[in-house]
This record gives sequence, structure tokens and C-alpha cells, in this order.
Amino acid sequence: MSADLVTIATFAEPAEATLARGVLQQEGIPCYLEGEEVIAALWLLGNATGGVKLQVPREHAERAVAILEDAAPQHEEPGTAEPEPADFEAEAADDAEAGEARETDPGDALAVRAFRAAVLGIFILPPLVSLYSMWLLLRLSRNEKPLSTLGTWKYSLAWAVNLLVCGFIVVLVRMICRS
Repeated sequence: MSADLVTIATFAEPAEATLARGVLQQEGIPCYLEGEEVIAALWLLGNATGGVKLQVPREHAERAVAILEDAAPQHEEPGTAEPEPADFEAEAADDAEAGEARETDPGDALAVRAFRAAVLGIFILPPLVSLYSMWLLLRLSRNEKPLSTLGTWKYSLAWAVNLLVCGFIVVLVRMICRS
């Protein structure tokens, strides 16, 4: 049966191929994806295997190609479309309504970095990365500007994680010293 199949499109991503397969199946065209599982499991091999191939029976090939061309969004060359000023105004209004700031406060960025270091410190070199996280938190405690709500949560959670890691290390050291 594979001799009767024709590859009509190749995709780098399994998700794109699945969408195209769905479009063809809606039109009643039987189709198959070759290499979908390999790319999904070992995405680094995508280029080596030639991507995910969308295959249809030879008698449906012309119609399938036409359907996919009709279904494909028409894109302009990058950089050729001029954005409308109204788009910028609407986006700015949406941001203002949501209360989002365009720039991240340095204190909040430091809190996020400390939180990430604290979580990584659980798995990677617990004493060293936890000490780095605590150093960031101590620097942050001297910050003059108040943190946002998210920054305050990250700050508090980072301290909690660091204290748990330090407590675990103390218990571990005591167990080793006793034996």
C-alpha cells in the first residue's frame, strides 16, 4: 500500500502536520503521517529524517494539494507589512487595563532570579546554589522600591525553599556525624 502513497507536504513540527492531516480528513481524503512519532520523541532528528511527511493515496494527491493551498494562511514577506497605529493604541490600552508594566522592575527581576536559584538549589549543588539565592535575597532586602505582588510571592517562596534546603543539609550533616 505504501507504493500507492504520495508525499504532498513535509513539516518540521508534528503539530503542523497533524493540523494539515485534520484539514484533509475533514474533506474526506484519507491521509497518513510518516515519521510523526520519531520527530515527537526525538525532535533533534527532525532534519536528519526529513521531517514529518504528509502522505495521501496517489488518486487524491492533486485535490489534497489544492485543499492545503486554500487552507494555508497567506503570509506577507517579513517586514513588508506596516502595522496600523490603531493596533499600537489598542495594545497599549489593553496593557493599561490589565495593569501590566512594559518594563520589569529590577527588584522583581532579582526576586525571580532568587526564586529560580532556590528551586535549582534543590537539585543542583544544594549548598552553593542556595547560598547564591540567599545572597540575592539579602541584596533584595536592601531594595528601596516595594516589590509587586508577584515579586513578593517569589521573594517569600525563595526564602522558604532556601530554609528548607538548609534545614535538610543540617539534618543530613548531623546524621553523618553521628555515624
